[in-house]
Amino acid sequence: MSVINLKLRAKLTLIFGSLAAVTLLTAGITFLSFNQINGIRAKILSLHLADKSRIAADNNFLLFMRSPDTQNLSRLSGSINELEATLTQFRDNPLRNEDILIVNDMLKNVNTYKTSAQSLSEISKTRASILSEANLLTEQIASDFPESAAHIYQARFLGQRFISTTKAEDYSIWQNQVSMLSEVIDDPVYREMANRYVELGNHCWQAIESSNGINSNITSSANSLNANLTNLVEGSEIIFNGQRNYHF
Repeated sequence: MSVINLKLRAKLTLIFGSLAAVTLLTAGITFLSFNQINGIRAKILSLHLADKSRIAADNNFLLFMRSPDTQNLSRLSGSINELEATLTQFRDNPLRNEDILIVNDMLKNVNTYKTSAQSLSEISKTRASILSEANLLTEQIASDFPESAAHIYQARFLGQRFISTTKAEDYSIWQNQVSMLSEVIDDPVYREMANRYVELGNHCWQAIESSNGINSNITSSANSLNANLTNLVEGSEIIFNGQRNYHF
């Protein structure tokens, strides 16, 4: 074999070897790019799942406030825990470092959901106890002092109205009705019962105000969660589209 042929063969081997190396490198880069894109897609999906859990938590809060029983509380707690787990998983493996601060802020809002649910549960129990005692007391007053029945039943009607509407003006109307309730009959036993009835009504209004404050906090947390989730999803989709357009 001539020296020329040896040199030609060496050149061809070098050329084809380089092409093979480039092909393998390109394949490796493409495989890595697909993995990156799929990873971003998975994170975007987890954010959508978090938003789904947030919506479920908001809906379950409404159900729980209408009917604060054990079943609705369990359903609410489940959706809150699911939201917390999804956000924690995203925070531990974020797309951008700045997302960690956003998610930490969101987790604070989730904690507000948790504490609010527990507080509402306790308030609900307190209200149930108050109403039970007030109803028994109303019937006892009407039975023991028939001449006061019209006054106490009117007071109960107005009390049920402010409990139903949770409006301050309805509570004021009830207060005006019961302001002189203890003076209807000149009897120490009656006065003690009437004063206790008024005390129970005031405690019930305090529970309503506490619930209203909690509901306001929940609304604020829900709005913050929604805004932050929207920002995270939009930021993630920008990264996803940038990666996809760059490699395709």
